[in-house]
Amino acid sequence: MMKQIQYVWLPVTIFFLATLSGCQSASTSVKEISTQTVVPTIINVSTPTETLIPPSPEIVTATPLPTETPTQIPTVTSTIKAVHYGPDRFPKDINPFTGLKVADPAILDRRPVMVKVTNFPPSGRPQYGLSLADLVFEFYIGEGMNRFSAVYYGEKPEKVGPVRSARLADIQLASMYQTIFAYASADARVRVDLLNHLDGLAISVKDSTCPALCDTGEHTVNSVFADISKFDEYAKLNKINNYRQIVTGMVFDSNPPEMAKSQGEFVVIRYNDLNVGAWKYDPSRRKYERWTETDIPENPVKLVPLNDQLTGKQVAFDNVVLLYARYNEYNPTLHNIELWANREARRAVFFRDGRMISGYWQSQANDRPMIFFDDTNRAIPLKPGNTWFVIIGLTSTVEQPEAGQWNVQFSLP
Repeated sequence: MMKQIQYVWLPVTIFFLATLSGCQSASTSVKEISTQTVVPTIINVSTPTETLIPPSPEIVTATPLPTETPTQIPTVTSTIKAVHYGPDRFPKDINPFTGLKVADPAILDRRPVMVKVTNFPPSGRPQYGLSLADLVFEFYIGEGMNRFSAVYYGEKPEKVGPVRSARLADIQLASMYQTIFAYASADARVRVDLLNHLDGLAISVKDSTCPALCDTGEHTVNSVFADISKFDEYAKLNKINNYRQIVTGMVFDSNPPEMAKSQGEFVVIRYNDLNVGAWKYDPSRRKYERWTETDIPENPVKLVPLNDQLTGKQVAFDNVVLLYARYNEYNPTLHNIELWANREARRAVFFRDGRMISGYWQSQANDRPMIFFDDTNRAIPLKPGNTWFVIIGLTSTVEQPEAGQWNVQFSLP
């Protein structure tokens, strides 16, 4: 049985400002929401009307999840052929991290590459190449900041970054997804663990790592970038095992699972008053678009689209997944997140196709990807496409003040 977790409720209310005639009704379907909605503004707090997670749950595989109130959900209509892949025996031309067909199967005959990408200071935004990642793991790094670990397998973008320093959780993720890991630097404790667990698979920027991982010459926190297309050559020159690895475990289905009966069109992740990110479902793109706080601190916080400097488009993902995990804090900027240790089950919340699904995540092994399932141990399929994971602390709260809107307040441990 998992340890009992005490939850502290920090209510947050999110308001949308519409360009036409005031706020949208909570019962409005996705198809009725204008794509011209004014940037949402986060303002005063008030008591939420519904909560997703009851106080002090005992999180184990066999425990049923709380019953959600049925709400009107968007109808998914698509001309795309229905597909189902995973958890193993993926066809040679199907990316096991996205469930999508690749143009050239040879691109998968290698290790994935994971890159540590900045989010603070805001001067590093907008980042390069986030949109082309198969998977992104967002987690807290201390002092109110978060950072991203982006995994590239089906694409080889020529510019990703700015690249920043590694954290202990990156060691676990790089091992679970069998990646080469590119980072800018690391403190002494992290460096020791990188060598012990990843050895030559962990690459810190040096003159010899260019052109795969280079400093532009400015030697600032925002001057290191990765070129994913150059890592195969780097691995060959440095005799790194770069053969195709076993990275099975994920399940993909173009149709939402039957348990997806709650709206999930807008998700806000709040770390503090100056660090807020959000995902808003765009039914025309059938993706969740990323919003972030403005570069200049404002009260109330205002959100603006997060664009990708490489593509010129707003960062968008097919799936957004919240993963509960324990943060063990060693000092204000050093945490060890329990990812390998999750052999039973911890809570997960999934957003796809404008819908929300409650479930669990589990570690298969230290060198295998995470798996996802419901309270009856059935696999929860992701929508084929890219996935953004947010790793939140065990006492974090997920609240639904209105149908389709979900507010996440990050909290340690």
